[in-house]
Amino acid sequence: MKHFQTMTEAVRAASQLCSGWLVLENGEPVETDAALYLAGVTDRLDHEDDAAGETYYLASDEGAVGVTSRYEYLAQWILIPLPRPMAEIERDASAELERRRSEQSQGRTEPARFCPWCGFRQEPGAKFCPDCGRKI
Repeated sequence: MKHFQTMTEAVRAASQLCSGWLVLENGEPVETDAALYLAGVTDRLDHEDDAAGETYYLASDEGAVGVTSRYEYLAQWILIPLPRPMAEIERDASAELERRRSEQSQGRTEPARFCPWCGFRQEPGAKFCPDCGRKI
């Protein structure tokens, strides 16, 4: 784990290990350019608030970015590395969405059915509930 005086330095170091992160506070994905912008804003605010210089930023060996005071074990993580690049995640999500739209337009998918007695999800064409055994 490496320590830095500014968040910008930590993000630059972490960007060598991953190409994008999730912002832990809201779950939004960010890429390097956006993370550097956020880091710059944070650094300007920290410069005003932390005159004593007691705040340190961390870059983990996996590419996570966090903030801490003197005690590393009290770190608050800000950016968590994405398991895959954002472009790959978006491409896979678009392909899955297109596949589902195609199935719906061809009428191949049936709406989900549930047992009126116990609420268990039913397979298409089922006559009896596999959970409670009642006739559907």
